[in-house]
Amino acid sequence: MKKFIRNQLNSILRSQGKKAGIIPVENPDNEKQRLAEVDRLGIMNKDISAERKYNSMTQVASYLTSCKQSMINILDSSVQQCKSSFGFNMIENTLLKEMPREISICQFSLSNPSQPLIIEDLLEDERTKNMSKMAGAPDFRFYAGSPMISSRGYSIGTICVFDSSPQKLSHQQIEGLRLLSDQVVSMLESDADKQPPGKDENLDV
Repeated sequence: MKKFIRNQLNSILRSQGKKAGIIPVENPDNEKQRLAEVDRLGIMNKDISAERKYNSMTQVASYLTSCKQSMINILDSSVQQCKSSFGFNMIENTLLKEMPREISICQFSLSNPSQPLIIEDLLEDERTKNMSKMAGAPDFRFYAGSPMISSRGYSIGTICVFDSSPQKLSHQQIEGLRLLSDQVVSMLESDADKQPPGKDENLDV
């Protein structure tokens, strides 16, 4: 039932995104291989939201950048799943747990995964300014995300921070975010190696 409701909500959000004028990022040339990497890690079928080691990463990301909120997001072919978050209330966490990829901010990291995605004012950037037109849109104004690149060289998502006012990050803060993304990938790959083949946890979102 939860999955049915989530699918219905995602359908509504996709429709709202189109009406708002959000233009999705084009799939990267290696999208097929990238999705295979996400599948290899088995992360889309896991709920790690209660695992301290991942929650510590989002908490440190917020402290490092002085941003109010942070997330670890995985990008699949059609959805973005939040695997860990910091600074959100229970209702916000429920709504952000999964959303259509085409209305997410993190999707834009796929166009240049070798670089951090920094948007100092979401209302001024052509890629994101229309997101505020969607009903119930979060009051995000600042975004910074560091792509999580697997050991095989594919971007599987981001560790990212948000704030309700425009911000600027120093070089040290951006580099710190990159180091955190590397650490998260290392943990995800280590967990995947420990998991017996075919032994996925069901994630009913």
